[in-house]
Amino acid sequence: MKPYWLILGFIWTSTSLANLYSMDGQNYGTGGVGLVGATPMNGYIHNPALNAAYQDDADDTFFYMSVGAQVIDTTNTQENIQIFSEKFDTSILEQTSANMDSTIEALRIIDGQQPSSAVLGSVGLTFNHQALALSIFYQTKGFGFIYTDISENDISFLKETGDLFGYLVNETDPIKQAQAITDYQTQFGILPQNFDNFSFRSNFTLSAVQINEYGINFGTSLDDPKSRWLLGITIKKQEVITFSYINTIDDQFEFSNINNVRDISEYYDGANVDVGFRYELFEDLIYVAGTINNLFSGQYPLPLSNGYQAEYQIHPVMNVGIAYLSDLINVEINAQVNPDQHFEGFKGYQTSPMNDDTQIVNFGVEAHLLFWLKLRMGYFYDINHVIKERLTLGLGLSPFDLVHINVGLSYKDLTNLTATTSVGISF
Repeated sequence: MKPYWLILGFIWTSTSLANLYSMDGQNYGTGGVGLVGATPMNGYIHNPALNAAYQDDADDTFFYMSVGAQVIDTTNTQENIQIFSEKFDTSILEQTSANMDSTIEALRIIDGQQPSSAVLGSVGLTFNHQALALSIFYQTKGFGFIYTDISENDISFLKETGDLFGYLVNETDPIKQAQAITDYQTQFGILPQNFDNFSFRSNFTLSAVQINEYGINFGTSLDDPKSRWLLGITIKKQEVITFSYINTIDDQFEFSNINNVRDISEYYDGANVDVGFRYELFEDLIYVAGTINNLFSGQYPLPLSNGYQAEYQIHPVMNVGIAYLSDLINVEINAQVNPDQHFEGFKGYQTSPMNDDTQIVNFGVEAHLLFWLKLRMGYFYDINHVIKERLTLGLGLSPFDLVHINVGLSYKDLTNLTATTSVGISF
């Protein structure tokens, strides 16, 4: 019995619960900010208005590609599940009360643990002309988590089995021993030496959603003698694919055993809109910006599996930011005005997973050491404490100001890791 395959097999597609846009390769090093200071090259990710930032300059065309991945497992779930599995196997081989008590303790430790992971991939092409700035893009975002839902019934079963093991060792009367075994078999339908055939109710839940977005982004600038507005709108097709698989702790599992993934996934097709602005507040140095992502709400149920179900929420999220932008240094602060909801409406769980609503505040600094070299540092904080606060670091290289290579990362340990990279080309 090795249930820790769940963690290993799941990371391939699954969500952190952070703002996924912050995982953009160019801006993650600055804590994920970008609402104000992202360039027209990657502005479509952060703020629909930013692709118009260079409209007064010569016509430009930009290609941009970014990939990011994040793992959050502050409870060391993978290690704890493996420990439980090994102790359970030991109890099967050596049926003692002490071994069973150790198994129960290991099972209680993993109760309610909820590691998550996230991926973001984005490809965009921006045409920046004096009349109108236009971006076309494709993005895919993956959110997901594994949840351990441990049954008190299983805890009681393991305890009674352990008590029986202890009784049989200390009781020398064979008649009483036989009676205790008969009573156990009557109650659970199995012999004590075959307790590993018990039908466990404790489950490991894999819940995930993949969102594919195909979009077009329009931006323009409005100037007056003292200030400048950038305005933008993104219209996008959204494909939402939800995935759910429930497996009991005593079952073996291989992804190859799933004959048809469509049987455990649901597909939804729709459209949505983002809007944004940026305003020059003070002498071409201080700027403010705001966006509303996903103007239209939606609820997307995950497939019903063994009586378990949840749904994924898409709803409007407002973001605001302020920044100091210069030729030598950029300093920016972003904040989500309202929480970003994710998985809701849990049904069938003995103990529902924790609330995963996040509300992120980001801060970042970018230093322009040379025209082709940028160093970045940032910090982000989740007001709802779903995600641990962390520092980020990033590096940007722009050889000949034509190719732009960026990396960003944050690292606390192997259970809290984010890495992003991006490549941009100016034409």
